[in-house]
Amino acid sequence: MKPFNKILIADDQYHFLKHDREIHSYWWGDYSETVDLALEDHYSNIKKYELPDFVNHEVGSQFDIALHIAFYAYFNWRLWDVAALKAILSYELLLMIIYKEKIDASDKKGKKTYFPKLIGYAHAANLINNKEFGTSKMFLKEMRNSFSHGYKSIAGYNNSLEIIGSCRDIIVNVTTGYQSRQDNTNKYIIQENIGMSDTRSRAQDFFMKTVEPTVNEFLADKTNIRRGRLAAIVLSHMVDYWCVDHPQENKTKIRKDLASKTPIENNYSSSQAVWDACDASKHAVLDTKPHVLKDAQNVKQSMVGAYGTASYWEAPYGMPIPSDVVLTLDNGKRYSLSNAVSRVMDVWRQKLAE
Repeated sequence: MKPFNKILIADDQYHFLKHDREIHSYWWGDYSETVDLALEDHYSNIKKYELPDFVNHEVGSQFDIALHIAFYAYFNWRLWDVAALKAILSYELLLMIIYKEKIDASDKKGKKTYFPKLIGYAHAANLINNKEFGTSKMFLKEMRNSFSHGYKSIAGYNNSLEIIGSCRDIIVNVTTGYQSRQDNTNKYIIQENIGMSDTRSRAQDFFMKTVEPTVNEFLADKTNIRRGRLAAIVLSHMVDYWCVDHPQENKTKIRKDLASKTPIENNYSSSQAVWDACDASKHAVLDTKPHVLKDAQNVKQSMVGAYGTASYWEAPYGMPIPSDVVLTLDNGKRYSLSNAVSRVMDVWRQKLAE
């Protein structure tokens, strides 16, 4: 082990790594200099690989362990192998959850279902494309086996981050494709009369084909203002589609119902914040009706770690890192757009399932 008095000192290997950090901005552009990779730079490089909230919780927890190991590899270079292996195992865990029935059936026959077979299942079901199949089969599988059976070298910074990044992207894509398939199978009714007739309502169809994919794209990239605005816009229009399907109900009643189920404080609600983010994005400034967010400029990317925006332990002190799209409401309170969108999505899922 490292001597105790050197535990929190960067591993000597990091002296060979450099980082382009922006230090000045002028009218003609940004001026950067190459510096040694500091702890805050390392943190920001790792944090961007976080999985979105819609990924299976168990898989997300295991992948989060991989990211924490990668962070602590700053102090012990040899931990990179463990971080990379944990990321691959998180990907394998996702496939094991999806194909549990196939695995159980094979176990009853006395046959083991190994990682390559699970990759084959996912490829055959179009949950991974040809490029991801190649990466999984030729790169991730081989690295997994090497790590598991005595890898004599150390993968190191760049190779391990490439493995972690590949696993993260594939996990997100597999999850999105699988959830979409489950939605088609379980949430929406297909009945057979003379032929096959689709009995989805307008609201269900719009939610499945437009709202969920748009929202999932934003939740997978929560610092993206464009995706955040688009998610708010399509989610807000669910009220219109619902009222076309249910002409006996009016928009005001539906909005009040949604607001009551997504309260924040002081009569504010997540649903109202989402509607105002939508309307402000379209009209720039709202001045003709009650609102909780008036100006489109109050929808901004949040930076944590900058002085005054986060505690010392929440992010590398003094090193701003994009963390979310934040709404500054009319009462001065700041509120996460991804949180608001997620809460409203949950209410609509329940409503459509009724």
